[in-house]
This record gives sequence, C-alpha cells and structure tokens, in this order.
Amino acid sequence: VDKYFGFLMTVILGLGLMFELPILILLLSLVGVITPRFLLRFWRHAVIIIFILAAIITPTPDYVNLCIFALPAVGLYFLGVGAAFMAVRFRRQRAAEGAE
Repeated sequence: VDKYFGFLMTVILGLGLMFELPILILLLSLVGVITPRFLLRFWRHAVIIIFILAAIITPTPDYVNLCIFALPAVGLYFLGVGAAFMAVRFRRQRAAEGAE
C-alpha cells in the first residue's frame, strides 16, 4: 500500500505541477521577469526539460507513456507563451493609459 500510495502521489503531484506551467509563465511575464521573446528563443531547451521531467514522473520506462505525459506539457508551455504575449500587451496598454 505504501509503495502504491507513493507512486500515486508522485504521478498526481507531478502532473499537477506541470499543469500549473501556464499560470507560472503568466505571472512571471506580468512581473516582467520573462518575456515572450525569451520564451520563444529558448523553446527547445524548455521542451528538453519538459521531457526530462516527464521521464521522472512517468511510471513506466516506455516512450509511449513518456509522450502521454510530455506532449500536453509542451502544449501548456506554448499556451503559457500565448498568455505571456497577452500579459505584455496588457502591461504596455496600462503604461500607455498611465502616461496619458
């Protein structure tokens, strides 16, 4: 039971953290820590890191399960990039309103 519960917690917490990726990217871009240009410049690095994290979280060593975990996370990364574009636009619009 302990082994199963540990496995279950690893998978659930790992996937939960991966699904928070767009929110993290949005918040970091609102604060101004990262920019969409930075995210798009280093997207290959992000995909490698996502696949490494998915390999750690994946319960079995086959590549099918790895892709089941990693591909939605890559999609979420690009969703976060889109959210970062919107955040930068929002921040610029607010700055323009403040200047008027």
